[in-house]
Amino acid sequence: MPFSINAPVLSDEELQSMKDSLSSGERARLQYEAHFGSGGEVRSLGDVNILKAKIEEMYQIINSNKIRVSEKECFQFAMEQCPDLVEKESNPTWFLLKESLDAAKAAQRLVDYWRLKQAVYGAEAYEPLQLTTQDQAYLRKGGWADLGKDRNGRNIIYLDGSKNPTDSKEFYERSPRICFYLFHLVSLENRGRDGAGCILILNKREARYHNLDRRTIRLQMNIIEMMPCNLQVILALFKPGSFMVKTILPILRWMAPKGYIMLVQPIFHGIGNDLIQEFEKYGVLPINIPESLGGGREWKFPSSPEVETVNETCPKKSLLEAVANKERGEGPPVKKTKGV
Repeated sequence: MPFSINAPVLSDEELQSMKDSLSSGERARLQYEAHFGSGGEVRSLGDVNILKAKIEEMYQIINSNKIRVSEKECFQFAMEQCPDLVEKESNPTWFLLKESLDAAKAAQRLVDYWRLKQAVYGAEAYEPLQLTTQDQAYLRKGGWADLGKDRNGRNIIYLDGSKNPTDSKEFYERSPRICFYLFHLVSLENRGRDGAGCILILNKREARYHNLDRRTIRLQMNIIEMMPCNLQVILALFKPGSFMVKTILPILRWMAPKGYIMLVQPIFHGIGNDLIQEFEKYGVLPINIPESLGGGREWKFPSSPEVETVNETCPKKSLLEAVANKERGEGPPVKKTKGV
């Protein structure tokens, strides 16, 4: 049975208080990034010895009592069973970049990665990340999609809430797996906050109560928050006057990690030019928008994608298409992520 769909409603005063708690510089940055992205500027790490020292500090923190055993046991098991996979799939450099070289925060984020991967994949967590045949079949139903890149080079991940019936066992098993997989692909490009960033579009226009489940929403929000990617805006689509907005928007704001509450931007336009123009304010082009919303995007799915590398030189292609091209030997050469 789905969990209760009720959630505390943040009043206008509470939201304004959150905004007021941000410095003028933070507010300006969030507003700019939501519309234009971060520009993909690569951070200067200085002397590579400093970075190596930070990575050593991360591991010292993990091995100390500063992180609870229950939080780090999955990471420690992965280090024992598949250390090469840990380096390849969760390079500590990405987590340091995400946390601006704060070793303590990066260490917590790294152990959270393996804890959540274990929660989502079970025993498969210690194997290379990939979509199974069942995952691909669920992906083709259109609940999750990868819509390529926007005008500013940001990856666009799309979730249609009406395609996720919570009375289906398949939903509980597959949706978090696909969420983890897609945002890991984004992380391979973003590498902390190094890349151009990403956008999440939540289409709640046709969603009903049977499409809501607190447990899965919370798990997926935790996955997104934990990933070393640079999520800059969450566009939540509702029908004008939709009664669901009074239920869904409070849930999103209540369950969103603290730093993401201010990223949720509700959009109430109908399908057509008004919606397309609203998307364009955030850098989302008509070619990125699904046909069902009046755009020109018809996405395709590869037959057996694997997370190894990502094609970074073809901005109009989606991440999944880039992986498929790599498997077929098509397209420009693929740039691999190197560890330090």
